[in-house]
Amino acid sequence: MTLLLLACSGPPVDLPAPTPSPTSRIDLCDALDVATLERPDLPEDPTLVLAGELGFGRARPHRPGGHAFAWSLVDPQHDGTRNWAFPDSAVRAVQGAGVDVVATLDNAVNPGSDAGVMELYVPEDQREGFARFVQDIVERYDADGIDDMPGLLAPVAAWEIGNEPSCPPDDLACEDAFVLHMDTAAAAARAADADVEIYPGAAAPPLLPGSASAENPRFVGLWTRWLERGDRTNIDGLVVHALVGVAVPSVTDILAWWHDRAPDLPLVLGEFGSRGVGGVPRVRDDPAEEAVWLADAVDAAFDAGADRVAWCHTRHVPEQIPAIVTVLGDAARRHEENGVGPRVPERPSR
Repeated sequence: MTLLLLACSGPPVDLPAPTPSPTSRIDLCDALDVATLERPDLPEDPTLVLAGELGFGRARPHRPGGHAFAWSLVDPQHDGTRNWAFPDSAVRAVQGAGVDVVATLDNAVNPGSDAGVMELYVPEDQREGFARFVQDIVERYDADGIDDMPGLLAPVAAWEIGNEPSCPPDDLACEDAFVLHMDTAAAAARAADADVEIYPGAAAPPLLPGSASAENPRFVGLWTRWLERGDRTNIDGLVVHALVGVAVPSVTDILAWWHDRAPDLPLVLGEFGSRGVGGVPRVRDDPAEEAVWLADAVDAAFDAGADRVAWCHTRHVPEQIPAIVTVLGDAARRHEENGVGPRVPERPSR
């Protein structure tokens, strides 16, 4: 499964005729920001509006300093006192655009950083409390009519346990902590909602920039450990992130890495794109050539066996690049549940 995210603002352009589909396999990665969610008087987020118009299937809310679905955000004292205001706002905004929610579970946030910090474990004396939090938050957004968020339109489509976890190379204690944390959280989420999709935190990136095969040492040991020892019974697949704006390694190379290690598990490309931080073109300078690259990359991801693809905006303005908007709208229509791309992945060649 692969997820695709985008953000945008700017002058209007002629969009492709919208054909919204709740089963689209193209998604939006890092949607929303803290200002949008903390200021209910602000206008609708143009990123989500465009995602809905293009027919994207899902979006993952994100925020500076961490994730919207974090234990330390909802329950800062870890004493069972919940404040659901922030995650409720995220769910309301995404669903209001006609898009399903992918929620990233986090147990800690770093308010002083633009990057979310995902701790690989909770202290032993807090483990039971974290499991209860996971059950509570999944229950709140499962749309079963019991303890649901007021006004919930649909259940959260999928839960991701953390974001881009890593361990120092050969740190076996860190790797074991990752396995325990993933298994504990997945079991708690499954206990709250037997039908929801659950994924371990994404590997990002599994291959080093500039290489089609050199592995990233901060992820190899951690994921090898989980694949050997982790409990797969509560997991619906694996998520991998590419380096947004980097053409090498390719999407096909990255997904081949996963197939080598977990050919039995569905794959989601949770982040990829054509531009880096600040919207700087890193794949192609010419927008028309960039759009061709993006179209080829989306198709290659599905051909390589990805179940879903998420495009990540990394702060550039898609509305100012009409060729890319057109590519995304076309891909969302073609790559639906039973559309282009194999549902049973074949192992890609390197």
